[in-house]
Amino acid sequence: MCICFFSAAVVNGQQVAATSGNYFQNNSGSIAYTIGEPIIAIYNQKGTVLTQGFQQPILSVSIQVDELSGWGSSISAFPNPAISKLTLKVPDIKLLYLKYVLIDMNGTVFMQKKIESTETEIPVNSLRSGAYLIKVYVGTKQVKTLKIIKL
Repeated sequence: MCICFFSAAVVNGQQVAATSGNYFQNNSGSIAYTIGEPIIAIYNQKGTVLTQGFQQPILSVSIQVDELSGWGSSISAFPNPAISKLTLKVPDIKLLYLKYVLIDMNGTVFMQKKIESTETEIPVNSLRSGAYLIKVYVGTKQVKTLKIIKL
């Protein structure tokens, strides 16, 4: 007597109710994203379809940057988030060869200036709302990267 069992497996991939998305690429790499709601259940009854999911309201992007160790940890920018201006604060050391570069997440440079005092005002009122990076350099060496939000 031979008993055979057969089974069928159904594999479901991730589904999402997408409302937006985009793809960006530059010399450093690329990123693709979709903004929407992950679907965890679908109910279908008499032609009416209901999808159930959950929202993830906070988007956080992490970027790894090699920085010089030392006083770079005492550099700060405030207020963050900012509306019209931002203050970049650096320690009271020799300011020779110190500069900052303001870029967006695509790498577009919006501002690049020499730092001439321990507190430098950066106007951000002309920037669109979103996330930006302030990179601080001593000569050609990057010592700090700050993520700021423009409201």
